[in-house]
Amino acid sequence: WVGHGDGSVDRIDTATRAVTQVVKPVRASDKIKGSLPVSALAHDKDGGLWIGTQGDGLFRLNASGGVVAHHENVQGRADSLGSNSVNAILVSARGTVWIGTEEAGLARLVADDRYEHVGAGPGERQLTDVRVSFLIEDKAGQLWIGTRNGLNRLNQETGHVDQFQAALTDPAGLSFNWLTSAHIDRDRVMWI
Repeated sequence: WVGHGDGSVDRIDTATRAVTQVVKPVRASDKIKGSLPVSALAHDKDGGLWIGTQGDGLFRLNASGGVVAHHENVQGRADSLGSNSVNAILVSARGTVWIGTEEAGLARLVADDRYEHVGAGPGERQLTDVRVSFLIEDKAGQLWIGTRNGLNRLNQETGHVDQFQAALTDPAGLSFNWLTSAHIDRDRVMWI
């Protein structure tokens, strides 16, 4: 699956190299403002595809490629998607859908289009920054959240967040706070 700057999504068969444009999510308002870039993709356990955009929120396609849901920030509704700029999507091993946004931290889909949010601050249930750049789940089920101001580890069962930030005096710590991507290898080592 490949997301494009014009808002379209292609399916590529890696064996045959065949490319099929699956969808270009369109709403009535898109005809006026134009399509917005796709910034994140993730499959769920039902075969659906979640598509994050930079400015038009989140779409979900069913297994046949039809748009079945559009989630966006709704002013005055605290349980809506916190921001229409989606940087990362992760469907956990348990099937929980997590959304990392550009302006509103982390969101967990709880039902239909309702979300619980994790913002930024010094507390044990807060992130180091609201600008989330990546989401990754380790083998133990811990969710790792990279931001523009450090790394966070969320216990999905308790909601507790451990924060990790660069400290010039700690050579064993992060070397920089603005994190862009991560990978956990087969030896369970995280590369940032």
